[in-house]
Amino acid sequence: MVSNAASFFEAFFRELGRRDIPFAILHGYEQLPEQMPSDIDFVVRHEDLPKLLPLQQEIARQQGWVLTSVVHAKLSAQYAVFIDPTNASRFIQLDACGHYVERGCWVLRDTQLLQDRRPHRFFTVASPANEFAYLLAKALIKTKPMATALPRLRELWASDPAGTEERFRLLVGNAIAPLPTWLARPAADWEQRLRPCLRARTRFGPLNLVRECLRVGRRILSPVGLHVVILGPDGVGKSTLIAQLGLPCFRRVQQFHFRPGLLDKKSPGPAAQPHSLPPRSHAFSLAKTFYYFADHWLGYWWKIFPAKVRNELVVFDRSFEDVLVDPIRYRLSAGSTFARLLRQLLPTPDLTFVLEAEPELVHARKPELDIVELRRQREVLRQLASRTPRCRIISAAQLPDQVAQEVQRLMLTFLAAREKQRQRV
Repeated sequence: MVSNAASFFEAFFRELGRRDIPFAILHGYEQLPEQMPSDIDFVVRHEDLPKLLPLQQEIARQQGWVLTSVVHAKLSAQYAVFIDPTNASRFIQLDACGHYVERGCWVLRDTQLLQDRRPHRFFTVASPANEFAYLLAKALIKTKPMATALPRLRELWASDPAGTEERFRLLVGNAIAPLPTWLARPAADWEQRLRPCLRARTRFGPLNLVRECLRVGRRILSPVGLHVVILGPDGVGKSTLIAQLGLPCFRRVQQFHFRPGLLDKKSPGPAAQPHSLPPRSHAFSLAKTFYYFADHWLGYWWKIFPAKVRNELVVFDRSFEDVLVDPIRYRLSAGSTFARLLRQLLPTPDLTFVLEAEPELVHARKPELDIVELRRQREVLRQLASRTPRCRIISAAQLPDQVAQEVQRLMLTFLAAREKQRQRV
């Protein structure tokens, strides 16, 4: 039985209290847990950060949720994303920090953020002064529009004028006018005057620069994004599937058709008559095959891998394998052996899905290819799938929503297994 997000939230934060791990939710707590935001920002002591993940995994098992990714997005901070395996649109993201560090600036320490925390229902929240400091620093450091933050900052000042003034001075220094004066000024003044001041006061020193480089290195070595390839003839529903593949654990979805397009921006799109033109010469076919390989290889390191590091979902509608499946589409007359050799040199996608259905059904949906050709391609795709790591054959005879649910389930299974393996290392 899978619980809802509110139950997951309550179980986790009650357990933090039972284990005597001090914490405070930093903002947006007024309607919790009935109304769940996209992410929960909370602070714990820096030394308690390593304790969170085992606890979160335990709660996830109890609640029936899946841990899909853990991202160390900053020094002294991490966020974990959990998804309901029965409904991928339901998720909870827990953003934990010890010290508040952002964009090369050491802004607030854990002891400062936890000071004077207050009970609120079954959890604890930051004091008005600390919520003020966190929201102000977040708006200035992350270059968010101050106009959206000012109404809440004024409310927090009204709750604790002395405390918010003290935190204001801590962030921007004593040479600035008093806080009530600034609260009457327009947002543009805050951005022009206070943003550079805060950055100058909190910028990393040499030691923290080294620590930040090490953190970035670890992110690069263990990217949390996903590289997925969808294969199958026109008519099996690749485009419909891709439109439904986004998962909330990814920052965004990037889609490519056949190749990354690094060497030029043109790539073969869906063709109304894919076999209408005759193949090129033998020499041209070999050269074109190598060109496609070079675009895939270079494009992976220039586009795909960096997107994975940024926690993005990269989806290919067809890929280099399609040269083996349907060479006539690309006007290739020769080079299948050459293409198979080159394919071994390409980075392997995290997951490959082959959509297949009876040739008669595919032909009825899109009659561009005859049934004999569709049968041939299905056999080639099955052979390819049997030799391809992390490849799954999906029945496209199902309803589109059923196909998407099956593929999402397999993606979640892969992400959970990958994260589990990483935690063992």
